[in-house]
Amino acid sequence: MTTKTKNYDLIIIGGGISGLMCAYKAIHLNPNLKVVIFDKGKTLNNRKCPIISKTSKTCLNCSPCSVMTGISGAGAFSDGKYNISTQFGGWLTDFYPDEYVMNYILEANKILEKYGAVKETYKPNDELKLQCLKFNLHMLQAEVKHLGTDLNFITMQNFVADLEKYVEIIPDYDVTHINKTAMEVTANGEVFTAKNIVFAVGRYGSQFLAGWCRENEIPMYNNQIDIGVRVELPRVIWKSISDKIYEPKIVYRTQSHEDQTRTFCFNDGGHVVIENTDGIYTVNGHAYKKESKKTENSNFAILSTNRFTQPFNKPIEYAKYVAVLANKLSGGGSVLVQRFGDLVQGRRTNEERLFKNTVRPTLNA
Repeated sequence: MTTKTKNYDLIIIGGGISGLMCAYKAIHLNPNLKVVIFDKGKTLNNRKCPIISKTSKTCLNCSPCSVMTGISGAGAFSDGKYNISTQFGGWLTDFYPDEYVMNYILEANKILEKYGAVKETYKPNDELKLQCLKFNLHMLQAEVKHLGTDLNFITMQNFVADLEKYVEIIPDYDVTHINKTAMEVTANGEVFTAKNIVFAVGRYGSQFLAGWCRENEIPMYNNQIDIGVRVELPRVIWKSISDKIYEPKIVYRTQSHEDQTRTFCFNDGGHVVIENTDGIYTVNGHAYKKESKKTENSNFAILSTNRFTQPFNKPIEYAKYVAVLANKLSGGGSVLVQRFGDLVQGRRTNEERLFKNTVRPTLNA
């Protein structure tokens, strides 16, 4: 639908997977509801990243970033992994029983399958878990589904196309103000009213949501942040693991300070990609399902978990500041790439050393 009305039963701010699922659930509970989704980014088919499309080797600082914003959210260009587990992936189990959360995970899984997601899953593997324990590493077990970036994109296309039959989805609309007393949402200078308003802003809009909560004296709980690096290595090294479980979640607690470090977001034969959040550059990874689109490398993140105590209550700002400092070292327009050998020797990787490296990075950094 393209015609905008001014009054709705439900306004959803953010067109990522949570916003889309919220709209889907609402109209299936009550088909008569007038529902609208606003997103500051573009439609799914119009989201084009110059780096991913190979028209540019460097980030052009598009505003807004098509990787991070737009219909289907940042997950549109992700690896398309779906963890069917409550053991990791968020804090919903802090608020609801495991069984309750698991039922919703399974329901969301069925919805994705309806629109094209694969049904096959990778099962937990006790043999690999035992191998990890021999080195004081703890593998979290879960059932994992892998769509791949290509099938994930098609699944979201199908999902959005069907949802548009019942829900207004309005891209390129930046929500700038929400009046909770009058139940009014201001987007692109226009005012819309609703009986219910849902924030589904994702990581890109987290600071906007936090600012709104402070303005309206809504208490927030300070949780953890993860800071780390993305590792890229020859695909063959991890293939014996990825063939069995695909997404290894391995946790290590350091002996010196008991810091918790873990692997995250493994991409078999994948690409490292740049993300731009309000001018701050970070990296992510993704991988296609088709073998013909695989690279010779795999990548994953190693993250260190940081939990802050009072009086500090701005963990996201802290993480962004760390990223800004790293961006400054890169010259301000990119992210840093570092060889492991240079890291061990305490020296910075330069172009000459990188050229001699046996692993060729998939991202120009």
